Amino acid sequence: VSDIETIKNVASISSNNDYELGSLIAETVENIGSDGLIYVEDGTGASTSVEYTDGFQIARGYTSQGFVNNQERLTVELENPMILVYDGKIEQTGELVPLLEEVSESGRPLLIIARSYSDEVVQTLVLNKMRGSLSSCAIKAPGFGDIGSEIMIDIASACNTSVFNSTSRRLSSCNASLLGSSRKVVANHISTSVIDAAGASIAMQDRISNLKSQLDEATDHHMIVSLKQRISSLSGGVALIKVG
Repeated sequence: VSDIETIKNVASISSNNDYELGSLIAETVENIGSDGLIYVEDGTGASTSVEYTDGFQIARGYTSQGFVNNQERLTVELENPMILVYDGKIEQTGELVPLLEEVSESGRPLLIIARSYSDEVVQTLVLNKMRGSLSSCAIKAPGFGDIGSEIMIDIASACNTSVFNSTSRRLSSCNASLLGSSRKVVANHISTSVIDAAGASIAMQDRISNLKSQLDEATDHHMIVSLKQRISSLSGGVALIKVG
């Protein structure tokens, strides 16, 4: 759907025939473009407003429905989370325990992005969430092989952290001060949106410029497609529609 009037009509119908809200959503879609993300949430005031910010989407959702904390939407919504990016499989709960304890003491939730997880690790995280000791969400990293590793660097750069692994930056050396963060994370079973990540805008622009330079020199079709997707992901914005 690309025609603004069509978007307006569809949005109005989806908003219980609220033409004003439908018009606002259509205007937002036009402003933020095809790569942007739009979220609708309850506002604190009487009027409806739109807030534009930075953000990106990861094409992977939560690994267990046990992480869900919004039962109506079947989503995981984490406010001001810490973010761990790990290029590998997290197999032993013991590797994570010191970090989980430190994050729990901070009172903030935790998003973990890794290649894969053992059942034990996922079950431990879900159990801690159910007990109320730590709200968290584990998702699998997108991509495979070397491209997957590069995408994880993209994500880490956006969130102002580094990529941890089993060799040079082990989990045993990780503490809360080394984790990334964002204003909000919303995950469903298909994808995860990171809103207002903490990465410095200058560093992000440098990363995007580097990817564009790689794109200019790329000849392999799959590499070209991957680079375009990565640039689009990092360049996209987020619109928060707060309904009064």
